Amino acid sequence: TDSSNSLTASPDKKLTTASASLGFHVYADSFFNDDVYYLAFWCRYAKDEDSPKIQWIELDFDPTIDYHRYTLKFLTQQAEGDTDPLAELRVDGSLRGVLTGIPTLSFGTKFSLGVRTRFGYVPPLPDPFNPISAYAYVSHIQLPTADARACHYGKPFYDFESHVISLEACVSSAPDTDNDCDVSSYTPLPLPCRPCLDACDAYDCSADCASDSGLRVQPFTIGSLALSPGSFELNDRDSGAPTRYFDPSTYYVHVRIRNGAGATSVSASSGVVIDTTPPVCTEVHQVDESWSLTEPALFQGTDRTLAAFWECTDNISGIVDFTWSVVRNSTDEVVAQGVLSSTEKSVVARNVTLAQKGVYVFRLVPKMAPL
Repeated sequence: TDSSNSLTASPDKKLTTASASLGFHVYADSFFNDDVYYLAFWCRYAKDEDSPKIQWIELDFDPTIDYHRYTLKFLTQQAEGDTDPLAELRVDGSLRGVLTGIPTLSFGTKFSLGVRTRFGYVPPLPDPFNPISAYAYVSHIQLPTADARACHYGKPFYDFESHVISLEACVSSAPDTDNDCDVSSYTPLPLPCRPCLDACDAYDCSADCASDSGLRVQPFTIGSLALSPGSFELNDRDSGAPTRYFDPSTYYVHVRIRNGAGATSVSASSGVVIDTTPPVCTEVHQVDESWSLTEPALFQGTDRTLAAFWECTDNISGIVDFTWSVVRNSTDEVVAQGVLSSTEKSVVARNVTLAQKGVYVFRLVPKMAPL
């Protein structure tokens, strides 16, 4: 609205306001006690040069139960050679109302938000010097930029449309982005593809870049590093027998980004632990399925199956899966193979063909999980 005058509305009352304005009211209490909720979408012209417009929209939900997104969008349409301003009202992305021929709002327009209690409820006032109050926090208000200032020239350090002009990455032993990279210095990274969307992009865009590419993951590699792995240390500070604990070596990747206005921002990755200790398998045994799945066997009486069980652990990185295979010892021929999850501790290879008096070896390769 162009002024701060009050406004009231209801299904059986007229709007009262004094200046050009446009808005909507969400009524939390239903009219006529029929459990039907309404939304009033309205506009009023300055000095009452034209009759006000109002649309009563019946809601199919109770607006007090959950959060909802209300979007008021200003548009224009061509009507009989003239440009006709209009406004759309959407609720949770669904179009609920359209007002055409709306008034033109001036640069003195103000955005206001008002609330009232449901059913006119007046809460008790235990302390008259500290009355009950309500607050509304408004964010993400976006106004279009004037065509004459599409590139924001004249505000080089307040340019929210400058694109990325440089990417750099380094490795540090700390996640604090205020500290210098103590493992490797900043290394330039290749820039992502930038589409040519308007005239402001012409100096550094690529005609081969798709305009609808959107957000993309930008992979990169930092090489020639000398990282120290974690190690096991003895903890003899406590009384009693000393215990072994793992002392991790954690590294962080810092990425620094710079835009055309010269502003920079630095982000740090989650820590990566260098673990070169392999998983430990305390036992891997083949068994004769026809006799027992838990008793190790050196011989078996069937030539159609081969089974095994194992016990493997990795207390640092953990195990993500097992790759297993059955190999004939004399020829290295792979008879059966597969991949199992880290929770499995046994396997039975069925429908295999084993040679009489042949010697077969069960091979198990545990794979560490990435930290």
